[in-house]
Amino acid sequence: MAEATIKDNWKEKYYKAVVDQDHLEQENKEGLDKLYKELLRALGHFRGHDTAFDESLSRLPKKADLADIPFEELKHLNYQISEMLDGLIPLADDQSNQCVSPAPKIAPYTVAKELLQYLIEKLPEIVAGKIDSHKLESAFHQANDDINVLRAINDDIEMALSGVLESQDKKVAELSGFLCTIIKRLDGFKAHFTEEKFDRKTRSSERKKLGDFLGSNLDQIRTSVAAAESIEQLQVAIDSRIDEIDSEVTSYVHQETLRADKAEKSSVALEGQLEKLHLQTNQLRESLETARSDAIVDPLTNVSNRRAYDDRFNIEYTRWKRYREPLTLAIMDIDHFKSVNDTYGHPIGDKVLKVVAERIQSQVRESDFFGRIGGEEFALILVSSDIESAMTKVEALRTSVESCNFTVKTEKLQVTISIGVATFSGEDTIESIYQRADEALIKAKQTGRNKSLSELDL
Repeated sequence: MAEATIKDNWKEKYYKAVVDQDHLEQENKEGLDKLYKELLRALGHFRGHDTAFDESLSRLPKKADLADIPFEELKHLNYQISEMLDGLIPLADDQSNQCVSPAPKIAPYTVAKELLQYLIEKLPEIVAGKIDSHKLESAFHQANDDINVLRAINDDIEMALSGVLESQDKKVAELSGFLCTIIKRLDGFKAHFTEEKFDRKTRSSERKKLGDFLGSNLDQIRTSVAAAESIEQLQVAIDSRIDEIDSEVTSYVHQETLRADKAEKSSVALEGQLEKLHLQTNQLRESLETARSDAIVDPLTNVSNRRAYDDRFNIEYTRWKRYREPLTLAIMDIDHFKSVNDTYGHPIGDKVLKVVAERIQSQVRESDFFGRIGGEEFALILVSSDIESAMTKVEALRTSVESCNFTVKTEKLQVTISIGVATFSGEDTIESIYQRADEALIKAKQTGRNKSLSELDL
């Protein structure tokens, strides 16, 4: 029974760990695919400036493959781009092998800045949290058409991305190592129980063998007593049998003593293995819980991040399609937040984000969802709430934020938010409901800010 229980428990934990690892690998694959698509889009900006470059670009696969990423071709494309930016490669004539006069230089700074700005805006939360966005923004404003500054910014992003990938690889390796440990331990338990079962069968067989041996010798002693013609002859026969019995019993007792010592040592070793496995399991569970928290919590405001928002919204949307219970989305944006950063500095801007997030989070129901989805923008998913009840709720949140008393060096700082609200109906999708809520938010800002508008106001 104990063997079956241990086996079932660890089997369940093993399968769960394998599933978690599969999910992580799938996320990594999807992330790679998105990055590769963005790479192709970025490279497309240089299409048409050089025939050789266009031919190299056309050879790239349409999708990324983890097992076969075209590193050499990408390196070659990178070299060709560098040559084009320096104006060293003349534009080739498609109709001949002759080269016409050098093509005019394209504007490398403008293209690079546009691509880099787009990349920073689309950075995953887990990467964005590893870089100093304020520093990057300041560097953008101070670049003064210096492409070397943009290269330095790109290096910072690349370093952050490498750190995230290295961290994920480390977690995968840690999980893989733990799974190997589990398998080895389970094999050890199996071997222990198999050996113990074999020892029981062996002991049973040897006890039967000893019993048969004793019975056979007693029969022979009886036969010898009946057939003996003298005391001397009988004594020799009995002594011979007694010696054989004594030798056999002594051997049996010795083997049983060895088995008992071995069983005790094996039991102690098994307890030690179980204790180590229990400790490693607790450490891995804490590590995975920390990793999960890091993945779904915004590090600045300590509320849910964009990834958690996407996951929860998909769940609620699926539930809405099935049961058609009211489901409403509110998008919130801090008014004049850029002005706060420019006037008082990013540390004050960060403090504003934290206080606003904490105040709203403290008033959100457990059944609802609140999170930061980017910059100074937040989202609130109101479950089982129609448009009227949702507007009542968000209006209370708006006035609560308005009543915050921010003071910067004895100067009062007024912080307000604008809110756009939309509710699911008909054939709505996540994208369509977000678009209507966003349109309501834009109208709220265009008509004075510090107000809550719904799609009914559009």
